[in-house]
Amino acid sequence: MSKKRKSFRDKLRQLQSTEFVGREEQLKSFVENLKSDPDDLHFSNIFNVYGQGGVGKTTLLRKFEHEAKAQGTLTAYTDEGIGSVPEYMNAIAVQLEKQGKPLKKFSKRYEDYLQHKEELEADPEAPHGFAALLGRTIAKGGAGLAKQIPVAGAAMEFVDTEAFVSHAGEWAAFVAKKLINKKDEVQLVLKPERVLTPIWLDELSDCANGQQVCLFVDTYENTGQFLDVWLRSLIEEQHGELSTGIVLIIAGRKKLDSNHWSPYQSISVPLPVEPFSETEALDYLARRGVIQEKLVNTILQLSGKLPVLLATLAEISPNSAEEIDEVCETAVERFLKWEDDPAKREVALHAAIPRYLNQDILAEVSQAEKSGDLFSWLRRRPFVEQRGGRWTYHPVVREQMLRYFSQLSPTNKRLLHQQLAEYFRNLQTGLGLNENEGHQNEEWQELALEVLYHQYGYSSQEHLSQVLNFGVSAIAKNYDFAKKWFETLADIEILVGITGPESIGKLFNGFFSSLEEDEYLHVLEAIQKVEQLNLLVPDNLFIISFVKGEVYYRINKKEEALASYDKAIDLNPEDASAFNNRGNVLDDLDRKVEALASYKTAILLQEKGLAEKSTDLQLLNRLANAYGSLSWHLLLVKHFKESEEAVLKALEYDGSEIWVNTNLFLAYLFQGHFDQAVEICNQLKDKPFNDEKSFREVFLEDLQELENLGILHPDMKKIKTLLK
Repeated sequence: MSKKRKSFRDKLRQLQSTEFVGREEQLKSFVENLKSDPDDLHFSNIFNVYGQGGVGKTTLLRKFEHEAKAQGTLTAYTDEGIGSVPEYMNAIAVQLEKQGKPLKKFSKRYEDYLQHKEELEADPEAPHGFAALLGRTIAKGGAGLAKQIPVAGAAMEFVDTEAFVSHAGEWAAFVAKKLINKKDEVQLVLKPERVLTPIWLDELSDCANGQQVCLFVDTYENTGQFLDVWLRSLIEEQHGELSTGIVLIIAGRKKLDSNHWSPYQSISVPLPVEPFSETEALDYLARRGVIQEKLVNTILQLSGKLPVLLATLAEISPNSAEEIDEVCETAVERFLKWEDDPAKREVALHAAIPRYLNQDILAEVSQAEKSGDLFSWLRRRPFVEQRGGRWTYHPVVREQMLRYFSQLSPTNKRLLHQQLAEYFRNLQTGLGLNENEGHQNEEWQELALEVLYHQYGYSSQEHLSQVLNFGVSAIAKNYDFAKKWFETLADIEILVGITGPESIGKLFNGFFSSLEEDEYLHVLEAIQKVEQLNLLVPDNLFIISFVKGEVYYRINKKEEALASYDKAIDLNPEDASAFNNRGNVLDDLDRKVEALASYKTAILLQEKGLAEKSTDLQLLNRLANAYGSLSWHLLLVKHFKESEEAVLKALEYDGSEIWVNTNLFLAYLFQGHFDQAVEICNQLKDKPFNDEKSFREVFLEDLQELENLGILHPDMKKIKTLLK
């Protein structure tokens, strides 16, 4: 029988293992821990690898992974290619399944989540933009509306009207309506982390009870933005028991924040990674066949003993010391001088301009006939790596390349940025989408971000107003895309040297994070700074004023909220949401007549929109809900006939909104139409209103609420007796 040969992957891993240099202390600590009993009090469950870019953190993690596999440990590796906690859990599940340990229950629920999300987002009725996340665009109604729709809150409970309008937003209302009577699915879509984490953790811990599981988290400076709080919640066992057989290896530029991670110090091992020592660097070069003293000394000086630069210079250095000129200013310049082929020198420099690479992009910046061959050559360079599924330069090398290019030929660098901006703009235009459609299309969004990067990269001040206004307008169209827009802007500003108060990207990154963490005073500070720029067009000033009104409302500053909505209406008197939310504030200030006027204006504006889009199902449903809510407010001011008319109008727009019959029942009762009220009671009282309550219970709650407000009728006692 012939001998079974190694696979390519096995051979590559063995070669990488023999090339691994130094880091003996870190490697020994990790391997010895793997051999210990996870239940032992001295076993470490958290390893924190940290150090500046280019010191070899990723290489060390891959070595750890190699050693863990050799010990029979299950492993999973992630980097900045993931963008959310659910994506992270799925990436782990996919890798464990390949090792014969599928997380079946989690994978099934994750598929359900993706399917629901895709279907709901593609639904023509789906709300988009800022209102979908925060805007209270459904007017406050009776107990009916509020109890029909669950809030994405701490316990996903059915809550009162006030809580609903303050926290749910249009998206939550839309999801609940589409998945009516499927409470578990509503929770899955609105709070996937909360639903999926216990399932994932239970199955992961089952795996870890049989054999250790090492979870490697690389580039934590990026992924920690959304993973940090969640990982600590796992350790605190907020989602279920965490097996001691699970080991977290977290790598990033900075040490884990001691303010948050110090409670876990007893099970943690900090592993700082510094540039190679001289002995380690000499060993590395010797293994690469670089031994001539003058050549070695030059490489040591130019690389600063950073492994990524050391590898680059060792890869392309000359064979003899006689070929070396005097030591030059940067490792990049030395690298370019040592490469004989002018096409390769040029492509290595030009390829640093785009944020990621493929053969088409390389052809655009190189203008070379054999871009395929050049791309194959470039991919084999030590500083080119795959991150997040894309080819890219190592950040340290790219930074040096860009700095060198700026010194060498700022004009050519500017021209390449312009060329790439036009290239990505043409790809974007080729999709055939208008701007509103594009804001809901991921490919269009990605291309827009590349246009931004290259356009703003070559002329930051010239395009500042355009860039700022586009980003603010995106908040009202696709909140997540708006966040990515300003994150990209912040990255560009760092590269072009814009820091401090002048950094618009940094300002908006703070705005979004504060908004999501309910730090509303910080949100208001950011808004004030944006307004002081005096760069926003009226449509975008409207968005900022609308957001400000919402924030003031949330911190219970009703007068300030009212002033903000008034300003928003001055800027855009055709926006129904602003009138609606203004009505909510006026209602809370007990200015109910003014509130009614504001609600009615909101409805008129929506009906005006319906005249232009008579088949808009989303707008029909909004109008039905708006009229249903208006009917409740009319009851509160004893306009009972108008309340009846509002309910009938709601049912005319969308007959499926049967909850409004709770208000029709009350309108009939208080007008003295007892028989009609009883008829509605008898039709609905024994039917379920939602998963938790019947119509009977809702009728009684509404009656009690009106009685508490002093709104009485002689027949109330009889109707209560009938209902009980």
